[in-house]
Amino acid sequence: MHGAKTYALSVYPMSEEGEAVCTYRDVTQERELTRRMIDTEKMAAVGQLAGGVAHEINNPLGGILAFAQLMKRDEGRTEADLESLDLIEESAIRCKRIVESLLRFSRRSREEDRHKFDLSRCVDDAAYLFRAQLQSAPKVKLELKLAEGLPQVHGDAAQLGQVVLNLLQNSLQAMPARDGTITVESGQLKGRCFFRVTDTGAGIAAEHLPHVFEPSFTTKPPGEGTGLGLAIAYRIVEDHGGEFQVESAPGRGATFTVLIPVPQVSWPSNSSPAQLP
Repeated sequence: MHGAKTYALSVYPMSEEGEAVCTYRDVTQERELTRRMIDTEKMAAVGQLAGGVAHEINNPLGGILAFAQLMKRDEGRTEADLESLDLIEESAIRCKRIVESLLRFSRRSREEDRHKFDLSRCVDDAAYLFRAQLQSAPKVKLELKLAEGLPQVHGDAAQLGQVVLNLLQNSLQAMPARDGTITVESGQLKGRCFFRVTDTGAGIAAEHLPHVFEPSFTTKPPGEGTGLGLAIAYRIVEDHGGEFQVESAPGRGATFTVLIPVPQVSWPSNSSPAQLP
């Protein structure tokens, strides 16, 4: 390697005195393409595994949830029993949501789930849900800078909302002292709309940046993360024809930007969309 370039060296001896012809071939793009192909195969394999596991878990979860709801309807249940059944139902629903995330990771969204929608509204809805989690971290400030009048994008608003929520949760977890600022922005750049989540947390080490979207990669302590969150988010964005951009440094927070293409761009006559810096 030389700087950011990778070369393949070939040596051809020409004489017994040690004379030789050396050739250098730039294989940087070839290596990058190979790495992306390996990552794609890895994501496909994990997706198939996740789909199988999710289906196996979903059936017993459905039974647990159904029986808990039926038992709550029985007359004569004590308050303690009803409270226990509420906890069972809540836990089963939470598990089903995790299973649904695994299923989204393993399959493409259906065409009937896709439509045109306002990306800023989608981001705002996800941020609204996230505010409930900020009650446990009152020192963390959430700032919204959402552009109005953006062209509508086409896709699954629920899935992209899941991406926003995942990025917000990661930003909160990146603040060990639960003190800082999370900024959410939206705007437009050359036929693509974007949303961006920036935090003032611990940041990501340079050696970890190339791996943040890999399945099961996580730097969180055991029990606090599986590494599937960003892998699922990456799959959703890729499925929408979008692009992820990541900027971070230790001690300087992190910025995740998602760009989504706009089909048949039409500019609103009374607005001036924000531009990506």
